[in-house]
Amino acid sequence: MAGGSLLGLFIGYLAFLGLIGYLTGKNSSEQTFHQGGRKTAWYIIALGMVADSLSGVTFISIPGNVHAQGFSYMQIVLGYFIGYQIIAAILIPLYFRLNLTSIYEYLYQRFGFLGQKTGSAFFLISRIIGASGRLFLAVSVFQFFFLDAIGIPLEVTVIVLMALMYAYTYKGGIKTLLWTDAIQAIMMMLGLFITLYSIHDALNLSTSDWSTMLQKSWWITDPNQAHFWGKDILAGAFIALSMTGLDQTMMQKSLACKQVKDAQKNMFWFAFLIVIVNFAFLGLGAALSQYLSSKGLLNLDLKADHIFPFLAFEYLGPLAMVAFTLGLIAASLSSADSVLTTLTTAFCMDFLDFGRPNAFPSNRPKIRTLVHLGFAFLLWLSIMAFDALTNDSLIYVILNLAGYTYGPLLGLFTFGLIATKLRPIEWTIPVIACISVGLTWLFAYVLAPQWNYSAGFELLPLNGCITFLGLWISSLFRRQYD
Repeated sequence: MAGGSLLGLFIGYLAFLGLIGYLTGKNSSEQTFHQGGRKTAWYIIALGMVADSLSGVTFISIPGNVHAQGFSYMQIVLGYFIGYQIIAAILIPLYFRLNLTSIYEYLYQRFGFLGQKTGSAFFLISRIIGASGRLFLAVSVFQFFFLDAIGIPLEVTVIVLMALMYAYTYKGGIKTLLWTDAIQAIMMMLGLFITLYSIHDALNLSTSDWSTMLQKSWWITDPNQAHFWGKDILAGAFIALSMTGLDQTMMQKSLACKQVKDAQKNMFWFAFLIVIVNFAFLGLGAALSQYLSSKGLLNLDLKADHIFPFLAFEYLGPLAMVAFTLGLIAASLSSADSVLTTLTTAFCMDFLDFGRPNAFPSNRPKIRTLVHLGFAFLLWLSIMAFDALTNDSLIYVILNLAGYTYGPLLGLFTFGLIATKLRPIEWTIPVIACISVGLTWLFAYVLAPQWNYSAGFELLPLNGCITFLGLWISSLFRRQYD
């Protein structure tokens, strides 16, 4: 299939999303932009959250990484499942009880002005980095395999993509995303299973062949390894707690449910689907590895993130190519467009105080539109910056960065929920959060190598613990001088 045909498919898909945005954005208001009207069925939201959670990084990096890492990523996924149950049991009832639009409004109630600003700022930084990395990966794949060949530079591709995402989300906001993300989850899973079938058919695989392929390494048992199973399960639970339960992008969708029970049901089925879909992606990775071996392609100089697209575009035929293209577009856009909307909500609620009646009472739609446009531009800049940052498998880069940016959020919320009788000195909160990030980096890159220890995803709970300890010490000083 020619590059022009794939480009036409890409544009057609975006036009379809634009139609959904138009239909769901009619008669929208500030409330439906930020909360979706709180009338959406829980199963629609669960589907959309699957798409947002997986993203283009999952679609490409996880299958590509199986060739070198085996199935050890399931260690983290099992931790995710545990974390999602904690979110359903503790955080969702809290957010509904407080009737929050931005979940960082809780930090205002618990710690004051600077607590809310610190939490929201770390969320903004986290999501800008994560969304930029995910979208960059998808765009770079399209550039590498066909857009460069027809003379479209990366800068133009990203500008067009951000403009289109802005166009179909700026009016309907979260109400639009609940539907577009559900559609994109379906498209992504179709891409996954069609590709699996293509490889199964091309290699004429039997049940015993699949059984053999699935016997790759599942557990890393050396405690000194970065991804020792105990560390990964623990880290997976904390990653889920932080990147879902303390993340405005994911929780804004759950808060669009009609009631607490619906949101909890949504979270349970979302957790179950995440385990199943990630296992399927790892199975796809095993099949891709088997295909490389069968066709004598093991000596090709390919990055892990290019294995899946390379085989889809060059070897697996037109059906797999179309399935891969639609799946990757869906996986990438579902993450990026959600972030564009929730960055806008977090900034408007937490920094412009839209949650208070006297803040910009007559100009909110105009200000919100400008903020939305500003974040689209900021995401464009961040995507371009990613171009020179890394050659590693991006799934691990993003999860490692999350250890630094979500750690203070984990510490803030945990302290707020557990140490209910303590309140830190307010001006120390942003200072403690920044010091925690610095100390975590010091441990990972200075102390750990001296101890012959390889730091992995446990940096996230470590960062949270340092933040918690700092808030506790600050609270003791406050009580001493009160």
